[in-house]
Amino acid sequence: MLNRAVVRRLLFLSALPLFLLLIVSCSDENNSPTVPLDETPPGRISDLSVVLSARADSAVLSWTAPGGDGSKGKAATYDVRYASSPLTEQTFAGGTPVSDLPSPADTGQTESLKVPNLPTGEWYFAVIAVDDAGNRSEISNAVAAGIVNAEAPAMVDDLSIVAASRDQLTVSWTAPGADGDLGTASHYDLRFSTEVISAKNWASATPVVTQLVPSVAGTIETAVVNGLELGVTYYLALRSADASGNESPLSNVASAPTVAFTQVTTSPIEDGIAAAPCWSPDGTRIAFHANWEGPNDIWVLELEGGRTLLQITDSEMLDMEPSWSPDGSKIAFASNRNGSFEIWSVEPKVGATPERLGGALGLFAAEPAWSPDGARVAFQAPRQLQMFSNYNIYSIPADGGTAEILLEGGGQPVGDPAWSPDGRSLVLLSGRSVTWDLWLFTVESREWSRLTTSLISTFNENPAFSPSGRSIAFESNWTGNSEIYLTTTNGSDRRVKITDGEGEKREAAWSPDGTMLAYRSNRTGSYEIYIQPVDEDQ
Repeated sequence: MLNRAVVRRLLFLSALPLFLLLIVSCSDENNSPTVPLDETPPGRISDLSVVLSARADSAVLSWTAPGGDGSKGKAATYDVRYASSPLTEQTFAGGTPVSDLPSPADTGQTESLKVPNLPTGEWYFAVIAVDDAGNRSEISNAVAAGIVNAEAPAMVDDLSIVAASRDQLTVSWTAPGADGDLGTASHYDLRFSTEVISAKNWASATPVVTQLVPSVAGTIETAVVNGLELGVTYYLALRSADASGNESPLSNVASAPTVAFTQVTTSPIEDGIAAAPCWSPDGTRIAFHANWEGPNDIWVLELEGGRTLLQITDSEMLDMEPSWSPDGSKIAFASNRNGSFEIWSVEPKVGATPERLGGALGLFAAEPAWSPDGARVAFQAPRQLQMFSNYNIYSIPADGGTAEILLEGGGQPVGDPAWSPDGRSLVLLSGRSVTWDLWLFTVESREWSRLTTSLISTFNENPAFSPSGRSIAFESNWTGNSEIYLTTTNGSDRRVKITDGEGEKREAAWSPDGTMLAYRSNRTGSYEIYIQPVDEDQ
């Protein structure tokens, strides 16, 4: 019979495997309890939907939150992607990931996600939920949304009227793009009205029928508006649109009257010539020269009270090119009444005696221009002893005296001087760059700046500053016929033709308030003086 010690030893050894098994099953190598592995993925999202947001380039996705383990708990993260073709389990990884995802909500809650800045096109969306263990759900149902181009063409801000006639206006602007300032717009909507156009009355403005196809962004566009009434001020504005129907904001509004000229003289003789009009400082009279009672005399037309005509000079020689003094007390003019052309002045009344101011060594003095301060008179004359050479610009005291060279032409021919309103500059006709163009000459600094650029066959003549100093009226044969144009003093070479129709139009002069131009024209056969409204900002 075995003793008790042996029995106890045998019992211990027989229980040892079970003990060791319990230790292994309840401990890891760090002596920590072992957690069972999570192999259950989140539930599949089956109600994914998409709508477009207020911005047409954004989509809003929504779905019901799944559980973290099937339908229980909640997921840890989402993986949302989109692509240009339907997403499947095999193609999901190639889709574009969406950032700024929401933290998953509890099971059954509604989730929402905005996907912004989507390119134009058809886009497909899908979602996969992921739990803490990295288990991924099946791919959700796939949804699609069509994204149209959301960026409209840029606003046109330089719409301007570049020409006016009796029944039409020509407008110009810089083409915008289809997307802001990029690409090419699809079409234009140009409209006009006799009232200032705004967003409120845009729909009631009259559309302009035009077949103009938009050009690439940055191109200068022009369009002609026909069938307008004479002497009426019209307002024009436009919108552009892209192929997706996105409309630009309303452009700036441009306005101008159709030409409404008035003939203010009637020649008493056949082939009469009235020329070189000059407005009095108070705006009530126009001085000019005419051959009605001899070779040429100075006349004054009183615009008020029945348009009375006054013959100021009476000479057997040529009195021409009047220039009114700033205070209205005198008229300077060129005359050869002493044998050679010099500068004279006379009071603007019948029977007044002209006074000789002087000239330039007896040469052909012409084109007098009274300085704004009334102290001097500028004029042109050929260089000394060279009758057919280039001209110099001279200045002579308003009460007479010795002429001084204000600007020496030399190899840079100049002529037709006109003072700026502040007296600091002259606008001149010059061939200093081969072609005959208008140049601005600053007297103190002696600096030149070019205002027009023309062809060799083009002449720009007889410039005149507007009272504001912002614009210059002049005559040019750009179209083959002599017409009156406006340009600016900023060197932009902008040209606005403000006369049209039969006959030449020459020698424009501004009214003191800057709202009218006087000029001569042979519309009726003889040269007469005309006046017409002008908007220097057109």
